Amino acid sequence: MPFEKGKEKTGGRTEGTPNKFTTDIKAMVQEALDRKGGIDYLIEQADSNPVAFLGLVGKTIPKEVKQEIVNRVKITMISAPPEKVGVILDQAPELISNDQ
Repeated sequence: MPFEKGKEKTGGRTEGTPNKFTTDIKAMVQEALDRKGGIDYLIEQADSNPVAFLGLVGKTIPKEVKQEIVNRVKITMISAPPEKVGVILDQAPELISNDQ
């Protein structure tokens, strides 16, 4: 049956389910690392093969980091002739505070 635009996906793996092949490979790599000495082996590799070791490090760092930054800014509008602005601010210092 051909794909119909707008139709919901049916069947297959649910979203977020890892590929079984990838899971198996990761388990084999972990077992090999454990057999070779784990952290001590990685330290040896970092000393003797720094380029390869840093390539491995690069593959373990997330490629994308998502973070939401929320800032609150309080803006107070003052409508006055320029010669009066200084007088108004002197009388109301809370208008220029940095408190949130």
